[in-house]
Amino acid sequence: MTKKTARLVRKLDWKTDAALYKLSEPVEFRNTADDKNTTDYVIASAVIAFDHGGEECLIFPAKENGETWSMLDIGGRRGTMSHETVLWNLGFSLE
Repeated sequence: MTKKTARLVRKLDWKTDAALYKLSEPVEFRNTADDKNTTDYVIASAVIAFDHGGEECLIFPAKENGETWSMLDIGGRRGTMSHETVLWNLGFSLE
């Protein structure tokens, strides 16, 4: 069994703690309910969320240049600001 990995490409100039990662295998995402796509890049973004006042880290599908395909998250977790944790939940370990 091959281990799925995520490699840090670069930190992003967002208002959050955000970084672009290159995945060893593509993940699926949707822009709409009927639109299924895949990407080898994701952005992990950690914030103190306004809606619940706590830590939250989300993963968004991304392009190689660091732009998002969609702001519909494909994974994440409340209670953490750890990119490593949310990537692990998606099935990837950091290189």
